[in-house]
Amino acid sequence: MSIEQNKNIEKDKKNTDVNTNTNAISNNSIDTLMDKAEIEVAKWKNDRNFEITRLKEQEQFRREFLGNLAHELKTPVFSIQGYIVTLLEGGLEDKKINRSFLERAEKATDRMANILDDLDQITKLEVDELKNEIRSFDIIEVIKETFESLEILAKSKDYKLKFAKEYSAIFVMADRTKIGQVFSNLFANALAYGIEKGTCTITLTQIEEFIEIEVSD
Repeated sequence: MSIEQNKNIEKDKKNTDVNTNTNAISNNSIDTLMDKAEIEVAKWKNDRNFEITRLKEQEQFRREFLGNLAHELKTPVFSIQGYIVTLLEGGLEDKKINRSFLERAEKATDRMANILDDLDQITKLEVDELKNEIRSFDIIEVIKETFESLEILAKSKDYKLKFAKEYSAIFVMADRTKIGQVFSNLFANALAYGIEKGTCTITLTQIEEFIEIEVSD
């Protein structure tokens, strides 16, 4: 074999090696792009699943909120009606009850306003602006106010709302309005579904830095 032939063979071998390396690099690049594409698709899928879940939760919140709204409004409306009827039937001239009933009607009106304000919570939830107004307040006072707002309804069913014992002021950190709504719903349900001449008893127990509240009927 001549020297020229050897040179041509070596040249062809080098070209083959270069082509092989080029193909390998190209295949590696394709594999890398495919891996990145799969990662991006998986990430997009997870993001969409999260978004769908969040939208479903918001829809569930809306349904529950609107379903409870009428129920929550019935309590203060019924209280206001009861106070007004009592005043019109002679209570207005009775100084022992007229001012007290008007003050209670005012509180019931405030509760209605708070409930209507909560309609904004749906919009705030969707734009991630749902916030609690955390502050210190006497939870015993809130429970007593709720008792008073349901007094007429309780008397109509000869139903008692009471504490398990006498409590002094207990201050907690929470959203006062929302806690008041929780108590109102609990006591209103006790009156609506409890037996006549029944009793709903509230027990408060301090456990370290927390307050446990038990409602039993």
